[in-house]
Amino acid sequence: EDSLRIFKYLEKADLLAEKSQLDSALFYSKLALEESGRIKLLRGESYANLKIADILYRKGEQELLGKYDSAALRNAVILKDTFLIALSYYQLGQYFLEFKKLNEAEQLFNRALSLKFEKDKNEYTAVVYNDLGYVAGERGLYDQQVEWYLKAIRLHEKNNNNTGLAQSLSNLSATYFDLNKMPEAIRYAKQAFELRQKTADLGGMALSCNNFSQMYLFS
Repeated sequence: EDSLRIFKYLEKADLLAEKSQLDSALFYSKLALEESGRIKLLRGESYANLKIADILYRKGEQELLGKYDSAALRNAVILKDTFLIALSYYQLGQYFLEFKKLNEAEQLFNRALSLKFEKDKNEYTAVVYNDLGYVAGERGLYDQQVEWYLKAIRLHEKNNNNTGLAQSLSNLSATYFDLNKMPEAIRYAKQAFELRQKTADLGGMALSCNNFSQMYLFS
């Protein structure tokens, strides 16, 4: 009964996070962490730590990410849970990426892929590809960046994830913008905008409109 309540807290946190109600999502995630600690449920602690870290990342509060991701990883290793270990590697990679530690981030992303996500070819795989694309771009390796984004796009299409697909298309558009390839940049930006219309992603649509203005200004 206790464990069921913990995962209901985490489910509630997921639903709230999807609606961008991040403070409320954080509240339920911390309830799950506290309750998991009380009954010594390591799996619950791992998921709660990862959820808290993810919410803090979305809130832009990067300083505490490493603490929660590292705690999740410690428990995941004890549990020998390859999914939790891979997810912990990925989120720790995001933490290092926020502080421009590209080598550390890339190493952790690749660990997540080799341990679990490369075999699974799921949405977790796609988001790791996206972040590896970002790392390549930060190094000025734009051809590699395009390759990573295209790999993410193919997976999003396969998994019918329009939200992820729109983000990857937008990322690819930005790369072509940096390369001064305006026809390609505009084409992929339009595809991203159309998908965001379908999913009623108002924030994404606003971002797409801003991107369009920059492209037409410099084209």
